[in-house]
Amino acid sequence: MKIEEWIKGFDLPIILNFHSIDHGIIEWHYKDQIKQFYETWEPKKSDLVITTKLAKAAKQEVKDELFESLQKQFAEVRKEKRTREVMEKKGISWDEAAKIVDKRYKTGYYKKL
Repeated sequence: MKIEEWIKGFDLPIILNFHSIDHGIIEWHYKDQIKQFYETWEPKKSDLVITTKLAKAAKQEVKDELFESLQKQFAEVRKEKRTREVMEKKGISWDEAAKIVDKRYKTGYYKKL
């Protein structure tokens, strides 16, 4: 089943919550309701839509904070995936693979987190 068919069962847009440090609970969603389910898609800041009513400046602050939080989550997922790849390829333990991956990020072998 394609994602486009599967998503028809949801009420769109799918509203998510984010706890902002300065602004409390913020409701938001992705602009593209289909791409968000693709494993390899990473959103840009312009893909985030804040639905909570805020002043323009506050909305931008929240969007920046949310985007930074999402980037950290995606970086952790990338790092974990690369660690698993190194672990399987070299037949080593998780800790050894994690050290190699960390070193590769620090030296620029992998794209920066």
